Amino acid sequence: MNINNEIEKILLEINSTENYTKKYDDDFYDDEDDDEIGDDRAHINLQNYNITIDKLIQEQLIIGNKFDRRLFLTEKGQDIINKGGWINHLNSIKENKEKDIEKNNYDFLTKKWIYKTRFLPYIFSFLALVISIYAAFFKDKKENINTGKKLNSLETSIKKIN
Repeated sequence: MNINNEIEKILLEINSTENYTKKYDDDFYDDEDDDEIGDDRAHINLQNYNITIDKLIQEQLIIGNKFDRRLFLTEKGQDIINKGGWINHLNSIKENKEKDIEKNNYDFLTKKWIYKTRFLPYIFSFLALVISIYAAFFKDKKENINTGKKLNSLETSIKKIN
């Protein structure tokens, strides 16, 4: 059986019982079966159970009482049970990692684009400067031409009046 399914199962057992005690070695061995295959299977089940309990303690989902072998859920373990269990917790961690990878990818692409186009603001600034200088010179010439036309028209109108 998968260790994640075992973790889920044990967490639910601890949550459903008020005083969950860690199983003894005798709980896995059946006195009626004296064959080696049954003993080997029981030994494997015992090892899996102990590995699962150690994993739960390592993940700080349960704490144990050394004197009477009772196991209790921690706040983290209770939160995981309330949010749908261990497998849902692992799925949400996986989704968060995928979102982080996607976010990092977009950050990388944005920084790459900014790096490639870092001279673009300078180019636009230079073009704006050239256009404004060009406009300033031609505005003065245009005003001079317009002023000359106005003077000519004033002179002709003065001559007509005289």
